[in-house]
Amino acid sequence: MKKFFWVLLILLVLSYIGKNTNKGTEDEKSTETKIVTIQVEYPKNKGAYNDDAFIYIDGDKVGSIKAGKTEEYTVNLSEGPHKIHAKRDTLIRKYSTKKIKFNVGDEDIYYFKLFDDTWGLTINEK
Repeated sequence: MKKFFWVLLILLVLSYIGKNTNKGTEDEKSTETKIVTIQVEYPKNKGAYNDDAFIYIDGDKVGSIKAGKTEEYTVNLSEGPHKIHAKRDTLIRKYSTKKIKFNVGDEDIYYFKLFDDTWGLTINEK
């Protein structure tokens, strides 16, 4: 009876190790990245402050943009969901947009438009 218990215990441990090994390879697939371009258009608005803004993807700063300009940022992103937002950080006005979700898939370029109005900054997919 003791031998049967030990054999069963060893089989359970080996089965558990085998399942965890397979999960590791699935995680590796999801961490593969691809180079994508994020294009942000930021038109000037006569009734707004038109301050420079900083662009963030998944919380990481990827660059800055001036009002009246269109900028492109080349980044490595994994396929799947990501978030983009913009911040301005002037001496008087500190403001951050809501985080907008977008999914990286087959496309190589993603388009966004940044607005500055009297209520603050807004970013949307184009």
